[in-house]
Amino acid sequence: MSDNATYDRLISQLDVSGVDYRLIDHESEGTTEIVSALRGHPSVQAAKCLVLIVKVDRRTTRYVLAVVPGDRRVDLRAVLSLYNAKYAGFRDADTAQQLAQTVPGTVLPLPSTRN
Repeated sequence: MSDNATYDRLISQLDVSGVDYRLIDHESEGTTEIVSALRGHPSVQAAKCLVLIVKVDRRTTRYVLAVVPGDRRVDLRAVLSLYNAKYAGFRDADTAQQLAQTVPGTVLPLPSTRN
């Protein structure tokens, strides 16, 4: 296993399920436009995943994985409204990496459960 537990778990699940896929290995770029070009498709066909912090009130904080089309930006006002929150913003890279169990720039738009 690599240092990227989420990636390894996803590949394992795909293999066990017999899903047909292809890997395109590339450095972590962190920019949807660059990665989309490496993959050979426009950014509109990509999914951009961002870890957000949402503060509902003084005592309630949630971490949210926002998944948007690669050519779009996260609408923080919509996130505030969705959670009836007081604050919504982007998480720092270290916290995002810890929560997603993957390096920044490689957060996957797929749900998984931890054992």
